[in-house]
Amino acid sequence: MNIHPDDPKWTAYVLGELDADERAEIERLVESSEEARTLVEELRVAAGMLRDELASQSGRAPALLAEQRAGVLAASAGASAPAR
Repeated sequence: MNIHPDDPKWTAYVLGELDADERAEIERLVESSEEARTLVEELRVAAGMLRDELASQSGRAPALLAEQRAGVLAASAGASAPAR
């Protein structure tokens, strides 16, 4: 069986974003193909790692350097108000 790992349907499957018919199609492939099972497991691991990392970062905004902050403030002070 020729599995295309770059096909977004695999990630959508792992993230639970497929409709019932699409999910059933992927599940048939997973049942019949070691390659598909391996791909799904790798995607699940990667998604879990991303989820964990993002959760650990929540509430921690990256700090700006003083000159970056000054540049942002200067740019925003010179910006005109949006038209209404």
